Amino acid sequence: MEKEIDKVFQFNLRRLRDIREWSQRDLALKLGCSLATVKNYENCHRWPGLDMISELARVFMVEETEFFLPTNLDHELFSMIEQIESREVLKKRVRNQLVAEQKAKAPRRSLRKTKQG
Repeated sequence: MEKEIDKVFQFNLRRLRDIREWSQRDLALKLGCSLATVKNYENCHRWPGLDMISELARVFMVEETEFFLPTNLDHELFSMIEQIESREVLKKRVRNQLVAEQKAKAPRRSLRKTKQG
């Protein structure tokens, strides 16, 4: 459940910023915080405190709950995002396995120079 709340917050923060066509830097300036702070919020590396959530709501002119309540469409998007992320993880694993198999099959070259007589 905690992971889903993270995704809901992350999605809503980005959605509200994108609707206004603000960059992360624009939002940081409006909030009076660093660009790194905004990036951390959007990547769920750090949670804002209650005072920052109030400030986010003020800047976006929305209720504080807007960041935590997914719509039905949002829920469908989260499901799609999770499916895509799962596929990407699977693709990466398969790619790594194929590379490992190719390396195992490749003939090994000797590092020693042969003597020419």
